[in-house]
Amino acid sequence: MIQKRKVLFVVIIALFVSLYLAWSHFTTPQGKQKASLVAAEKNCFTGESKVHPWKYCIHSPAGGSNNGDLAYFLHGRDEDEQTWSDATVYTGQIQQYWQEKKISAPTVVSISFGPLWLISEKAESSATGLLEFFLNEVIPTIEKQVGKPKRRIVFGESMGGINSLELVFKTKGLFQKAGILCPVILEQSPHDSVETIQNFLHATGADPKTIYSIMLIARKIFPTEQEWNNFSPPRLVDKYEDPDAPEFYVSCGLTDKYGNFATTETLAKKLADKKYSVEWRPLFGGHCVVDIQSVAEFLVK
Repeated sequence: MIQKRKVLFVVIIALFVSLYLAWSHFTTPQGKQKASLVAAEKNCFTGESKVHPWKYCIHSPAGGSNNGDLAYFLHGRDEDEQTWSDATVYTGQIQQYWQEKKISAPTVVSISFGPLWLISEKAESSATGLLEFFLNEVIPTIEKQVGKPKRRIVFGESMGGINSLELVFKTKGLFQKAGILCPVILEQSPHDSVETIQNFLHATGADPKTIYSIMLIARKIFPTEQEWNNFSPPRLVDKYEDPDAPEFYVSCGLTDKYGNFATTETLAKKLADKKYSVEWRPLFGGHCVVDIQSVAEFLVK
C-alpha cells in the first residue's frame, strides 16, 4: 500500500510538472515584432587596440541614398555594435521611416567597447580614458575609411545617451547634432549617503535594485567625488560653453526606472537657457521609450 502511494505521488508530481512546463511554453512569447525595412549595407571591423578593445560597423543607407553626413551611434548597456541593424528595436524603425519617406540618410557607424563602457577622461580607474581614445583613435580610424563628413552626428540611448553627452561636453565644434535619448543621468552622486539616495527613490519612483546597481558601478569607476563631478553631465552642463555647439535632441520617459526624467528635463532647459538649439521631447513611458518620427527627422534635417 505504501509503495502504491509513493508511485501515485510521483505520478501526480510528474503530471503537475508537465502541465506547468506546457503552460510556460504556451504563455511565453514565441517571437518578436520587427520593423519592415531593407537592410543597410554593413561592414564590421575590430579595432587594433589592446588597451581598449573595440568593434564597429559601418552602415551605408540602403539604395545608396547617402546625404553626406556621418552619425556615430553609441549603444545602450548590454548591447553591441550590431544594434543599429537590429530590426526588433527602435533603430530598425528609424531606418524604416527613412525608407518609407524616401529620405537620404547618413552613414551610421555603430561602436562598441563591450556591454558596459563609459566615455570619460583618463583617471585612476582602468575603465577610464575612453574619451582620449575615442578622439585620437576611433574617429580618425573611421573617417580615414569613410572620408570627411558634411556633418558629424553623435547619438545613442541610455548608456549611449550619457556617452554622447560626454563627447559633446568635452569637445568644441566637433559635432553638429547630438541625439540624447533616455540618458542615465542622475543628480545624485554615487558618494551620497543612503538616506539621500532613499529620498531620491521615494521622490521619483525609481527602481531601487537598478539605482543601487549603477551607483556601485559608478563608485568603482569614479572612486572620488571630484572624478564623478568631472564626468557627471548634470554638473558639466553648468560650465558648458561652445559657440559652435551642436543642435540637441533630448528625450526621456516620465516613468523611466532610473528616475532620470526630472534631471534630463532640467539639463535640456539649461541648454535652452544658454540659447543653444534644443528639441526637448518629454514622453510618457518607461526606460528608453522613443518617439521614432521626431528622432528620425532630427537626424536628417
